[in-house]
Amino acid sequence: MKLKELSKYRNFWLGCAMIAIVWYHFKLDLPIGPLRRFKDIGYGGVDICLLASGIGCYFSLKNDGNLAHFFKKRFFRLMPTYWVFILCWIAFRLICDPIPLWAALGNFLGIQYLSTMGMQFNWYISGIIVFYLLSPLLIKLVDMGKSLWLQLALTALVFLATRLFWGNDTYIIIASRLPVFYLGMVFGRLCMEDREIKALNIGLLAALSVAGLLMALIIVSRFEALAWSMGLGWYPFLLVAPGACIILTLLARLLERVNVGRAVLRAVNKLGDYSFELYLVHLGLFDVIMYAINQHDFPGGNLTWIAALFVTAALCFLLRRGARKLEKVLRRSTAKINA
Repeated sequence: MKLKELSKYRNFWLGCAMIAIVWYHFKLDLPIGPLRRFKDIGYGGVDICLLASGIGCYFSLKNDGNLAHFFKKRFFRLMPTYWVFILCWIAFRLICDPIPLWAALGNFLGIQYLSTMGMQFNWYISGIIVFYLLSPLLIKLVDMGKSLWLQLALTALVFLATRLFWGNDTYIIIASRLPVFYLGMVFGRLCMEDREIKALNIGLLAALSVAGLLMALIIVSRFEALAWSMGLGWYPFLLVAPGACIILTLLARLLERVNVGRAVLRAVNKLGDYSFELYLVHLGLFDVIMYAINQHDFPGGNLTWIAALFVTAALCFLLRRGARKLEKVLRRSTAKINA
């Protein structure tokens, strides 16, 4: 299999990742027996998103080395959607669960998590901003690696650098994900070089994914304190993400062969296309529902969370429409400034 096929199925990866992430956060209690344990590590879907983002950043920087263009594209891909959403979230917090104006501003700018002062919406937006800013440096490391072994050594170097943040409960959740993002950039290079991945290597990556999943399950269930403060609950997904994405690619290729499979593929691809909106909206809705449950004795059973899935889908559609309108306004404004 040619590695360039990976980029063809990135939306499918992202759709599957969002299913795992929403399942992790929403308190659905499904009768799935032992598989319920995997709900505890559903957060690992974020690592698939970061691997895909690393691939995309590598493609973008190699196709157009102009950093101003790169950051402009990333800004318009990220901030209009985030700003429309976060204004709604800030309004909710100011009305129902007040936060200071400085915290509201920090969340609006996407840097509140980096302040270590609390009251942040979520770590991901601050993390992805940091990763985008580091991308021009990381791509130089990626292009230094003339061999796969050297590239693995550089990935290990990035991994070891995150040791600086052990014990920092704020920064470790971001730092521990940097190696996955970097590995995504490595995959981006391999895709652009049209490398082929052999069946033996696919099997090896699949075995590493299984080992990483088992490692994450053991750490989360038995070493919960260390899982957070030292990032041990997140590091295993450096092993999981590459193999998982290749397995998902193979699954997508199988689905393409039958009518029902193609319908499933289209549905999951649509989830992937809305992955950023889904991530934001489901977390915001989670905050609202948990506030209602805690403050107003709101029912929190399966029916509530199933209904939340439909509400999430509707809000994602509205969020994208609002973000596109804001993007048009911002583009016109920047065009006038540049003129």
